[in-house]
Amino acid sequence: MRLTGFQSGLDINQMVSDLMKAQRIPMNKLTQQKQILEWKRDDYREVNRLLNDFSNLSFNMTLQSTYSQKLVSSTNDKISATASSSAANVSYTISDVKVATVATNSSSNSILQNGEKLNLSESLWEQRTKLSGNLESSDYGFTIKTYNQAGDEVSRDFTFDETTNMNDIISSINSSDLGVTAFYDEFKGGLVITKREAGDFNFQGKEIQFEGDFLANVMKMDQVNEIGGTPAKLTINGVETERNSNSFTINGVTFNLKEDMIGQSSVINVTNDTDKTFNAVKDYLTKYNELIEKINVKLSEPLFRDYKPLSKDERESLSERQIEQWEEKAKSGLLRNDSILTSGLSKMRSSLYEAIPGLSGAFSQLSQIGVTSSSDYRDRGKLVINDEKLRAAITEDPNSVMQLFSANGNEGSGIGIARKLRDTARTTINSIEARAGTAARTSDQFTIGRELKNVDQRISAFEKRMQTVEARYWRQFTAMEKAIGQSNQQSMQLMSQFFNG
Repeated sequence: MRLTGFQSGLDINQMVSDLMKAQRIPMNKLTQQKQILEWKRDDYREVNRLLNDFSNLSFNMTLQSTYSQKLVSSTNDKISATASSSAANVSYTISDVKVATVATNSSSNSILQNGEKLNLSESLWEQRTKLSGNLESSDYGFTIKTYNQAGDEVSRDFTFDETTNMNDIISSINSSDLGVTAFYDEFKGGLVITKREAGDFNFQGKEIQFEGDFLANVMKMDQVNEIGGTPAKLTINGVETERNSNSFTINGVTFNLKEDMIGQSSVINVTNDTDKTFNAVKDYLTKYNELIEKINVKLSEPLFRDYKPLSKDERESLSERQIEQWEEKAKSGLLRNDSILTSGLSKMRSSLYEAIPGLSGAFSQLSQIGVTSSSDYRDRGKLVINDEKLRAAITEDPNSVMQLFSANGNEGSGIGIARKLRDTARTTINSIEARAGTAARTSDQFTIGRELKNVDQRISAFEKRMQTVEARYWRQFTAMEKAIGQSNQQSMQLMSQFFNG
């Protein structure tokens, strides 16, 4: 801190501060310009986030699965079914069901000497005298083979040592990809291995196969003891058949057999789920209304030119509430009548109202399915949805509704509404990114970024010039102080000579 003004009696610090405030007026304008650019960039990016969400939703509206949801019913709780979007509207009668069973194998008799009890957490090698079989080495192992749904063999080797306990062995088997569950049966004193999935996946032999002296002689396991592993047997539409699993698919319909159903039947009906299609279309059009409403707010916000971004000194003199109110007005209207957004909205409206040529179905424009533009000019192009008419159109011809939104322009047809809206949204997004960038872009890659970089360079240069100006002021005032001091000293010398003469 400089201590001056002793000779002149002036508050030099305050004088320099006031002079620098005047010098910094252009700097304040630069910082305001920078803040406005940052706010504008953020506003653009927020609009881009909305457009990107709508673009993704538009993509979903081009997928067949959006319009081909299926509703499946069963007249018997012992059978359930689901259907993919590609499934036809059909009915299946399933009767005389004998469900598939899981394959299980277990120790043929106890692995322990009479009266002994196995500690599952203690090393088997340390407890080998309890075993009825001969554990000849502290290093031992075995191989287990199973078969997956495709009938492919899955084989895994296991090796253990003198530190291994029964819990370790069981955990190793259960955590493998063999698709089996193992546990120790304390009542019988033996190992049990069970396939997790019911069915017959190895038509040539046993479902669970194993090799190694440890399982055969120590764990008393024998492949001939396997039970279960049988396929499901049932009658479908009068035809007796078998399936290797309780879950199987026919023409896009997946059936799940839960219990035996001997002498009973179930009717599985597959129909179009018009509610899901209706909700998907309505939600999409509602999201469009929300999007254009938010963009229209930005385009029509009033611009308060007298409200500039606050400087640091100005903020210090205001309360938090006053700062919030001021900045609300300062941020308003930054995208007012923006050409990119105006053009994007105009193209979206055109996409909605134009008839789509070349469609084979009953509908070629939105008005035919109960969707029209609001007659209130204040809604600025919002859509009005007639739920009853839209639902009726989906029920009458769901494929035509799908084409109206998702037609890809092949085979002489026009582009569907959702595809056109997505294309427009992507074009607008790209234009905004060229102006406002993204978080991943550098400043040199978009217009506002380059403008901000230029302002930063000007601020940096101005700061250096301010330092030079401030140093010059201090030199001048210091020189003045010295001159005043010398003058005072000379005056005192003259007075002294005068009175002493």
